Amino acid sequence: MYIFEDIQHILQEEGCDASCFIFEITETTMIKNPEHVVKTLERLKQLGFSIAVDDFGVSYSSLEYLNRFPIDEVKIDRSFIQNIINNEKSKEIVSAIISLAHKLRLTVTAEGVETEQQAQFLIEKQCEQLQGFYFSRPVSLEQLPSTIASLQNMIKSPM
Repeated sequence: MYIFEDIQHILQEEGCDASCFIFEITETTMIKNPEHVVKTLERLKQLGFSIAVDDFGVSYSSLEYLNRFPIDEVKIDRSFIQNIINNEKSKEIVSAIISLAHKLRLTVTAEGVETEQQAQFLIEKQCEQLQGFYFSRPVSLEQLPSTIASLQNMIKSPM
């Protein structure tokens, strides 16, 4: 496939390291043509990219993907994160996903974090990466420096 050669050429031309990039693939995409997806992901990993499964847990065969596909990270869908404070089942599901992913040496990202309580719970469960409006809404390029400074202050002060 020429796309891999194109990607490699762009990385070399721009002086970028593939290990700085993460390709995200949704579970629904993985279902469509699994054999092709496995080959594609393996080739991307050979180039040095990391692979993340986005919206983890919303499809029927999630656990099969952890075993079958060459992935480095799972991104827990926001639908699970929304209810972790008030719903015991959601809390247990998220805890189990984080625990299982860690046992498989996968990085875990929680999507849709909107409150300090959600962030605190996920930090206690050792979720490595948190994303969501609690930290920032989408910002323009001009707003980025002040947003980064604000987030750095948030990190320095304990929750």
